[in-house]
Amino acid sequence: RAAVERFSRLTGIPALPMESPRGLNDPWLHGAAARLADADVVLLLGKKLDFAVRFGEPPAFTPACRVIQVDADADALRPGGRVALALAGEPSAVIDRLTAAARGRAWRHAAWGEEIRAARAALPAGWDALRASSHRPIHPLRVCAAIQPFLDGGGVLVSDGGEFGQWMQAGLEAETRLINGLSGSIGSALPMALAARLALPERRVIATLGDGTFGFHAFELDTAARYGLPVVAVVGNDGRWNAEHQLQLRHYGPDRTVGCELRLSRYDRVAEALGGHGEHVERPEDLEPALARAVASGLPACVNVVIEGAAAPTYTAPGHCRPAWVIASTSPRDARRRSPSPRSGALPATQESPSAGECEAPAPRAAPAAPGRDRRGSRRETAPRAGVVRRGAGTGARRRGVDPPGSPPHAPRGGGGGRGA
Repeated sequence: RAAVERFSRLTGIPALPMESPRGLNDPWLHGAAARLADADVVLLLGKKLDFAVRFGEPPAFTPACRVIQVDADADALRPGGRVALALAGEPSAVIDRLTAAARGRAWRHAAWGEEIRAARAALPAGWDALRASSHRPIHPLRVCAAIQPFLDGGGVLVSDGGEFGQWMQAGLEAETRLINGLSGSIGSALPMALAARLALPERRVIATLGDGTFGFHAFELDTAARYGLPVVAVVGNDGRWNAEHQLQLRHYGPDRTVGCELRLSRYDRVAEALGGHGEHVERPEDLEPALARAVASGLPACVNVVIEGAAAPTYTAPGHCRPAWVIASTSPRDARRRSPSPRSGALPATQESPSAGECEAPAPRAAPAAPGRDRRGSRRETAPRAGVVRRGAGTGARRRGVDPPGSPPHAPRGGGGGRGA
């Protein structure tokens, strides 16, 4: 990642990490992902031309856009068609060589790079009101506003999948973060938080997860207590599997949602029973004090927050044609380093802005219901393996023949639109 950032700074060509199972709907990307439609050339580093980038097809990309693909796994290459050049090689080594070659040229892409950085940093303007809202149940962005001060100055963010996890990824900035990764797993936040605390014992670790995902590994709080790992788990409790609920609302309507409801259980008491610290929050004004007590306790803690079951955000935005992009796939095994970004932008979710695009409900498409399908469940899609930057692979470049794609067109529903609450 550092090598990609060096290349981007030198050339002005914008670069974005691709680490979410939602691909271009990654909420952390904000409006930047929509600007891919303005690119003439896209360089994929360790990233397949797969569902995550809409297979390079319109409207995500223009018909004239061409792709250069670099991957340590030669079998992941897909030359031909949209891919103008496919190279087998270690992506970090390839980008280092590109950076060395770029130093001998004059680049005029600084303004284009700044546009994309601004689009990545910008948030819908209406979110400021949501972050300060006194509304009950509590909106997830109000939870973000309470958590952010505990991440400033080096705190580690570990975010699970599901709708609450997507809001946390959209509304929080951290120097180091771990998310559920390209595989789209859910329920992994607590184990990853314990690992982060072991790796970075001097850093504060905040895990954010929904009530459904909490149930997968809640008893890791016992592990945390036994090993003295004071992580803070913030549970967004909306009493349902909200990602599944949102899918059912879109495809079947509000009268046909089935099997998504949970109880508004007191997960904070689970933490207390396991020797940790528990906080239960129903009022927005109680968020900051509850988080402060959880951090100060020095124990594994659960802050159980009753939230509004809001659909996860996605973003679209118009733009102007520019020359090139770099997309780097990143491995979920390593902590991610982020630079804090200013908070400014357009309009709140579901409101249109003629100047800055719109923010709308999440958009991973599921297949329409087939005749005779059991109405109580929607079909589960499987996703192709996403490329990652790999260490230790050879750097020699060679071309490969075309492999049949054979990849299903939809993202995994865990973490990216799956069962997380």
